[in-house]
Amino acid sequence: MKPGYEASVDLELKKAPPLPCTKLLGRVMGVREPIQGATVKILDRDFKPLYHTNTDDAGRFSFINTLMPGEYEITAAAEGYKACRSRLISLMPMKTLFVTIRLSPDKIAGLGTLYGIARDEKNAPLPGVQVYVFSQSNIEFPKAVTVSNADGEYLVYGLKPGKYVIRAFLKGWIFPYGITADLDPGGIVCADLYLYMEPSARNGTVSGKVTHDGAEIPNAVTALYSVKDDAYTLIQVQEANDKGFYLFTGCKPGKYVVKAKLEGDYKTLCFDHDVE
Repeated sequence: MKPGYEASVDLELKKAPPLPCTKLLGRVMGVREPIQGATVKILDRDFKPLYHTNTDDAGRFSFINTLMPGEYEITAAAEGYKACRSRLISLMPMKTLFVTIRLSPDKIAGLGTLYGIARDEKNAPLPGVQVYVFSQSNIEFPKAVTVSNADGEYLVYGLKPGKYVIRAFLKGWIFPYGITADLDPGGIVCADLYLYMEPSARNGTVSGKVTHDGAEIPNAVTALYSVKDDAYTLIQVQEANDKGFYLFTGCKPGKYVVKAKLEGDYKTLCFDHDVE
């Protein structure tokens, strides 16, 4: 400011947000003993995570002047224990709430886990693969059976420490050898499984019925032609059965035409049949 100047400054005050004024204390317990190092988590009513802390050597935890008054979900988890169901709590201004959370022992704690992805020879995931886990000392009866999901993933848990053999089965595919895995207590082992398509599974079939005016024609002669560059090559001939049914097997991927003939009446039954 210069000498003799007058200044006018207007100030508008905004109400400050309320400060957290709640006190949440508690303890995480096992069957009889407090649990050290358990994680206690606070979520809002929509289960959006807000805060978390860990318990001390006496299983105690606290959130002091951390949370605004209101309703929250609280839950806890610890190694070797099952995660507990969340519970609804209500915090009041300037008041203390004490919460005891009890955790149950996890029955699979200390047991091993096998997991991996079933894949084909091109490294693509294979869904629906049956995965069998055998103890190396007894490969007649599996200890566990599961099926790979849509992404080819499988997981087997709750296995006692020891040596295991993993085998995989899928119709039309070959799993050439078993995979061995050595599980330590609480160990986790990744084992991807590679399967190879059987040569015969690559081939398809062409089948159908020979009919005339809606009636089945028994014993009609059927012929299968392969088609390449608009050229037909006869590759199989057979006689339909007494119901007019025919079946050509061992068809490699490609384009085919089927024709049928009976007493000089030559008819095309199917054309441009792709076998993949």
